[in-house]
Amino acid sequence: MNMIGVDVVCIPKFAAVIEGKRGASVLRSIFSDSEIAECDNADRRIVLRSLAGRFAAKEAVIKASRSRLSIDDMTTIHVIQEFSGCIRAVAEKDGTRSELYDVSISHDGDYAVSVALAVGGSVLREDARA
Repeated sequence: MNMIGVDVVCIPKFAAVIEGKRGASVLRSIFSDSEIAECDNADRRIVLRSLAGRFAAKEAVIKASRSRLSIDDMTTIHVIQEFSGCIRAVAEKDGTRSELYDVSISHDGDYAVSVALAVGGSVLREDARA
């Protein structure tokens, strides 16, 4: 059975945490270097909106995972925008398998919202097939 997860993030509250004393360590506990780089922009507001949207996506993925993932798995969930514009999330499991999720992220005013749909099963990673 496919599950859906949803999450809403208040961007100003998220920004206060990210820009606080422990902001750098909080960022590293949630996002990979490549995710941070993908959101890089000269406009601070765009960066914060993008990161808040990705955080909402990771939270939605955790909810859609039916307890297979937890807050401790944040860095193993990778939110990827494909060339086509579609957004997907890949949750790595035990280094050999990945769970796939379709994701939608939206922003309005001070809020970012995301919905994640578990698209079924897990996929054996190519480099683990040998």
